[in-house]
Amino acid sequence: MVCGRVLVGLCVLVSSGCSAYMAAVGSYPKDVSVLRVGMLRADVEFHLGVPKEVSSHSDGTTTHIFEFERGNEPSLGRATGHAVLTTATFGLWEFIAIPIELTAGETVRLSITYNQDDRVIAFQTLK
Repeated sequence: MVCGRVLVGLCVLVSSGCSAYMAAVGSYPKDVSVLRVGMLRADVEFHLGVPKEVSSHSDGTTTHIFEFERGNEPSLGRATGHAVLTTATFGLWEFIAIPIELTAGETVRLSITYNQDDRVIAFQTLK
């Protein structure tokens, strides 16, 4: 009987990391305040990463679409809460916590248009 409880406890502890891990890792927001008209493409990609989509236009301009997550920063407190609740409920909390973590934050799409010299001529947030 005691061996069974210990085994169940170990199984819960081993499997209880999903929501806690998701909360601890999160994603750091991109700093779009650095964007300026005239900025070089390489500098934009340094701050925002690789674009999700690239399209070239007949006038020689290029548009890059960037996607990133906002509002899901890493949180040790949220991770600890998930770990405690998962352990206290023998893993049942994961059925609630994982959907919460999956819907945390919002996806932001940003369109940046460059001229022939790879300099920013326009940028805007898309819906």
